[in-house]
Amino acid sequence: MSKLPEEMLVQILSRLPPRSLMRFKCIHVSWYTLINNPIFVDKHLFVSKHNKLSSFTTILFKRYVLRNKNTDKKKTVLSLFNLFHNNDDGQGHHLDSVMEELHVPPSMRLKRMNDHCGLEFMELSGHCDGIICLTDFRENVVLCNPAIKEFKLLPLSSFHLSYPDGVYASAVGFGYDLKSKCYKAVRVCEYGQDYNDKGLVTLPPKAEVYSLVTNSWKEIKADNLVKNTTVIWPHSWPEAAVPTYCKGIIYWSGKRRVYRDYPGVDDDEHELDLSNRIISFHIGDETFHDIPCPDVGLLTRRAFGLWNESLALSSLGESEKDSIDIWVLDDIEETWTKYVTLRPVVNILYPLTLARKSEQFLVVAIDECVVIFYNCYTGKFKYLPISGVFLNHYQAVSYVSSTVSIEGGNKVEEEISEGI
Repeated sequence: MSKLPEEMLVQILSRLPPRSLMRFKCIHVSWYTLINNPIFVDKHLFVSKHNKLSSFTTILFKRYVLRNKNTDKKKTVLSLFNLFHNNDDGQGHHLDSVMEELHVPPSMRLKRMNDHCGLEFMELSGHCDGIICLTDFRENVVLCNPAIKEFKLLPLSSFHLSYPDGVYASAVGFGYDLKSKCYKAVRVCEYGQDYNDKGLVTLPPKAEVYSLVTNSWKEIKADNLVKNTTVIWPHSWPEAAVPTYCKGIIYWSGKRRVYRDYPGVDDDEHELDLSNRIISFHIGDETFHDIPCPDVGLLTRRAFGLWNESLALSSLGESEKDSIDIWVLDDIEETWTKYVTLRPVVNILYPLTLARKSEQFLVVAIDECVVIFYNCYTGKFKYLPISGVFLNHYQAVSYVSSTVSIEGGNKVEEEISEGI
């Protein structure tokens, strides 16, 4: 292959999985240079995102398994599933798949334990261009690229240095800044409650953003989340859908609350839920916005996904167990359109994530005891060979592998033709 023209070599290598490319870097210094070239990295990412001929869909799961039979403590496991579509012949309901477990190094410090339920706090808090964002909802945020086995523990922020015992990250997200051409993480933190002359008050949220280029956090305004006595809060674990990035914007599910101005120590006495909302963070402008939520019934039983480069939301219909509604957001008008209503032949408690294969929607969901892979167009379903406990705490995202390095903050933006 060393005699191949470079253009042809690029065409071939850009279609290979990252694991193969990492091995090929050792063949020759010219290959190492090519595979590390930001232009090639960007091209490989483009091909991975737009490969309509792929025979499988990759789903990243966060699940729980028992540490051993003699304890109630659970271990968090991240698993990559390649789900193959070549056996959709109606024979049997078990899906062909290849599973690979992702082991997070102990040095990433994502093993904070909830003593009440025996679960480790490690949340999927966003993904973009093959990079996954993980958090423990306290001081630790980790970026990782599972395809090339890179991990990065982000530095502590000034929030946690100033309030070491009182900071809770109610929302974390990750995405790409289309203006500055770099990857960023954002965090919304809450500080609990305090007393003033009116009694108990809830302190307003604070926000900060991290840049992979500067490797540092900075505080940003969260004014749009606070309006008079109304505060927009993201849903917290384990209710929340996995935050989703789309075209320079990070989305969370959330709710609007109003706080009454009389003393009391019980949250239920002074805090009233008003309505469900979708919270968006425009990375380039570093501003928050809230979007009305479609009529989706139980908002805590839904999942985000992408459809034609737009945000999609799946949720149980009004009858909950009998149907799933899929809504698509017009991000200019900030309005929702119901794209389709599905009526699966199996009982679904709630969806975990949406995946797209060519022109089809694929829904990953759970029932009482198993994970289901459902093709919205054919109406066929398959059971995933995945085991564990606490299925209602599972998370899943549709994953696209890449060679984007966490050590480099920028990527090259250039026009890439559809003919790649």
